[in-house]
Amino acid sequence: MRSQRRQMLLVLLATFGFAGCNNELGTLDVASARLMQFGSCSDVEGHFKQEARSVAQHMAASSLYDPFGYLAQGSSADINYSTTNNQEEGIHEADLFQVDATHAFAIDGDRLIIIEAVQQQSGVAMQINDARIVSQVALRGEAVEMFLSGNQVVIVQRVKHQSVALQYSASSVPSRDPQLEMVMAVIYDVSDRSLPLLVREVAVEGEYISGRRIDDELHLVTRSAMGGPRPEQDKEVNLSELMAQVETAQLDDWFPHVYSRSFAVGVKVNESVARSDCARTFAAQSGGGDDAIGIYSIDLSKQDSRVQTTTFIGDGSIVYGSRNSIVVAQTNYADATYTDGSVENVQATQLHRFALADGRATYAGSGLVHGWVLNQFSISEHRGYLRVGTQMNRGEFDSRSMIFTMPVSAPPSDQDVMMGTEVPTLQVAGQLTDIGVREDLYAVRFMGDVAYLVTFQQVDPLHTIDLSNPANPVEMGELEVPGYSTYLHPIDNGRLLAVGTDTDVNGVKLSMFDVSRLTDPTALVERTIGSSGSSSEVAIDHRAFRYLPDWRLMALPVDEGGRKGMHLFEVGASSFTERGVIDHAQLLGVPGADARRAYHIGSYLYVYSGAGVTISDLRNLELRASVKF
Repeated sequence: MRSQRRQMLLVLLATFGFAGCNNELGTLDVASARLMQFGSCSDVEGHFKQEARSVAQHMAASSLYDPFGYLAQGSSADINYSTTNNQEEGIHEADLFQVDATHAFAIDGDRLIIIEAVQQQSGVAMQINDARIVSQVALRGEAVEMFLSGNQVVIVQRVKHQSVALQYSASSVPSRDPQLEMVMAVIYDVSDRSLPLLVREVAVEGEYISGRRIDDELHLVTRSAMGGPRPEQDKEVNLSELMAQVETAQLDDWFPHVYSRSFAVGVKVNESVARSDCARTFAAQSGGGDDAIGIYSIDLSKQDSRVQTTTFIGDGSIVYGSRNSIVVAQTNYADATYTDGSVENVQATQLHRFALADGRATYAGSGLVHGWVLNQFSISEHRGYLRVGTQMNRGEFDSRSMIFTMPVSAPPSDQDVMMGTEVPTLQVAGQLTDIGVREDLYAVRFMGDVAYLVTFQQVDPLHTIDLSNPANPVEMGELEVPGYSTYLHPIDNGRLLAVGTDTDVNGVKLSMFDVSRLTDPTALVERTIGSSGSSSEVAIDHRAFRYLPDWRLMALPVDEGGRKGMHLFEVGASSFTERGVIDHAQLLGVPGADARRAYHIGSYLYVYSGAGVTISDLRNLELRASVKF
């Protein structure tokens, strides 16, 4: 059902002239989002050279190269344990901290630390009474996050090109700026937790966007600036000299490379440097940018497996992963044509879908929808459809949120592409375009055939959307509550946990909703932690949230104006009962220590901060052990 307030807003929009061109979405040219496939390495090189010529000619007119306007601005089977709080079940995301059935793995700056709990007999049961660091590994770069896959730990690091190049034969390494940023996946065999063994390093050029692990397949998504001869920042442009450099440049000067080394018992046994696969390279046709977005697929089960690469020249900032695909999204602008023939440049999001099969990502189509996407939770793939939640005109009188559905299909085979078969576009099959009129979008969560959206202006409407018929999304219900939520987490019995902001006191707000009846969502309980100046990392990183269904326990880090701790709540049928706060500054004796993650192994809760790890008994939250870094 729709609220009276919403119906009044729609009437106001029509009364004041917003129901015409501005209320009509207009038609987008979906075909313009399609990626163009290159046929050969010479085609790729030709593209780079043409782009470089265009940049040089454009910048020569202004004498100084200022692309961004800087000058103008000046597991053990019988022990249950946590994994990352993943968006999709079985699609693993990396984190700062991981556990398995026996050990905890932590990133501490430039170290990997492996922690083991020490147990002793207590009656008929074993109880933890201490913990120790069983091993630590010095890392060459800045550790970003890690994946844990059985007896393998994969550390994702930021490194500089010069540190990577020194490890390879000079003749195999392309010329690069020594300070060029690279992403390196370092794989350790931790079968013996006390003696981690380096088994492989894979480094790629560019900055890290995101990654996913699906069984033994690791997919890393990166963005790298186009290399080759280009005008230098703040320098006068000598057009003829630059053009001569462009013409003599080779493809290797532009194209991203993959650096791989494998080891046996710590000794290097193989190394290779290879540019990305030209035959699996594409370019955006419009509004794409000139970065190289790379999807690098690594088979973790085979130490010497070839790194599969898929590259497109364009842009992307949000990554969604499912068992079937990787979707890279980027909000920009596109022309919308209205029924009266007028054309307007509007916010629009390009979605590039890459199907996952045979250990690699294959381009499977692009779509273009109105509005911008909030984060990875704005995208979902389910039962053969891609679903996307967006917002138009945030902060403006005619703002609104929308849902689009698009059927997906298998990509054509390489042979079909060679024969001229085009990759299909992602065409909108169903849409709902008037959700939360004149409100801003703060959270999206897709679960099966349902979508939940949170919008906000003065109150927080929770919208329930039925997607069981993808061609006809229907808003079933709307619940208005004070404040707003930024993270939604479905649990059992048709309930939805939410973390956000209490706008009355500016504290961290916890909510639980009953969404078992889509037509009548209800608020079961609300609770506020802290006041003005309070915040939670959950607002910007879902991995900081933890719900343990077997223990009915919710954990989240909260900073109450400098007082930081992991807050624990028992989740009842319609209640939150505070169980306590784990304060690392107090427990570890480190001022300012910021508890950031909560994982469990069996009946023990492991809480991680930059200062160390504490282990508490989940039955009574008694501190059993701690390790200080």
